Amino acid sequence: MRGVNRVNWLGCPYLNPRPEHRAKVETWQRAYLDLAGQLESSGNASEAREHRYLASECSRLLRVMDLLERAEADGAWHPTYAALGTSAKER
Repeated sequence: MRGVNRVNWLGCPYLNPRPEHRAKVETWQRAYLDLAGQLESSGNASEAREHRYLASECSRLLRVMDLLERAEADGAWHPTYAALGTSAKER
């Protein structure tokens, strides 16, 4: 398995989790779990295991997003990217 999955940059050591991308991560988590089920039922256990792993990485990312949202709500953390403004691509 690749060390870095380009969808959501799972496994990337430079990943900057942004809570506003939660819906995208949740969508991919469901997709990975659905695909894992289909692969398992078709007899492809190794690919199913890989997709379950990717779904668990999405879960881990969602937990980090939860922590960041709580810290921001408490005033204990302010995201650096928020101070920089939005890029033209994000508008």
